[in-house]
Amino acid sequence: MDGRGLLSIGIVNYNNKKELKNCLSSIEETIKDIQKEVFVCDNNSSDGSADMVRKDFPDVNLIRNSKNLGLSKAINIILKSIGGDYFLLLDSDTELRHGAIQYLLKFLNNNPDVGIVGPRIYTHEGAIQESARRFPNFLNGLFGRRSLMTRIFPNNSISKRFLCIDYINATEPFEVDFVIAACILTRKEVIDKVGVFDEDFFVYWSEVDWCRRVKSDKYKYRVFCVPSAKIIHYERYKPWNWKKGSPRMIKDFNKGAYLYYRKHHVKNRFSLKNLMAISMLSLRTGILLCVNHFKR
Repeated sequence: MDGRGLLSIGIVNYNNKKELKNCLSSIEETIKDIQKEVFVCDNNSSDGSADMVRKDFPDVNLIRNSKNLGLSKAINIILKSIGGDYFLLLDSDTELRHGAIQYLLKFLNNNPDVGIVGPRIYTHEGAIQESARRFPNFLNGLFGRRSLMTRIFPNNSISKRFLCIDYINATEPFEVDFVIAACILTRKEVIDKVGVFDEDFFVYWSEVDWCRRVKSDKYKYRVFCVPSAKIIHYERYKPWNWKKGSPRMIKDFNKGAYLYYRKHHVKNRFSLKNLMAISMLSLRTGILLCVNHFKR
């Protein structure tokens, strides 16, 4: 590969045995020409995920936590052990396509001012997942990727900006504010400078916070999406679909949104903006929990 160096791959897993096996198999099949080390940090799964890794993928470095520590803490545990010049973070429910990581590495090596790259992500049905985005503003609480208002008004300017819809059919790399944690490639030197993930975030919004720090005036790295790199994401949490989700994750998504907003947009916790954010996100959480209660 361009730029010789070890690639460290980190996967955090929680009760996702089938998809994790598929993910690890795709790594073996598509990254044969790159020196790599693979880490799986299992958050005390009860579905036999860790035993499957130990049995079917003996070369993988398995870390078994005694309880579910969440995404951010588990990523940081992996980061303490990696030895590579590059770090690839993958969700356990992703599947790599041939050439995806090679394209990302090539772009990263050719652009030293770029700190993070992500691929074009597809759902298992073949639709593009809007995974490369602009930083959210206050109105994205109503006009998010899966919000009801975005479904009713799909062509609204707020959602289009946030989800980078103007680049949805792009074939060349394009700059964004952040890429989701399903697949993030960075250099070890970026992590050493910027620091690890903020452990106040349990799962959701941790990568948005980290990308914001990477792009800050202090470090001034850029973030890109590379459409020629393709992966599949078997996303589990979809708040407005018909299948019952985890109440804990619904709460964590909205709590993470508040933590991010509070950290980057509010100086005074008693300000009107902060009180409005708490009220709106609390209302949204309540609505989603009620809807979820009546799902199958």
